Amino acid sequence: MTQGGLGERLDPPVTRAAIANVENGKQRVLAHTLVQLAHILRVEIGLLVPSPTETQVGIQHQVLERELKKKLAVSSAALKRLTTRMGTQT
Repeated sequence: MTQGGLGERLDPPVTRAAIANVENGKQRVLAHTLVQLAHILRVEIGLLVPSPTETQVGIQHQVLERELKKKLAVSSAALKRLTTRMGTQT
């Protein structure tokens, strides 16, 4: 199923770009839309919603990376190499 096709099946319909934004976490989803998405995709709603732990870990890594880059004055690539060597990938 394409993003456009999925968007057309929702009520009210949404654009392909809106579906792409939802997939990338750039757009919020209303509860009734989430229910529709789960029904259309034939999955449990829980599969469409990240667990709080996954979300918190992602946010913690973003904050850690931002703070390290600021304090060490290094590029993202250099920080990635450093954390890979340390075994603490951010």
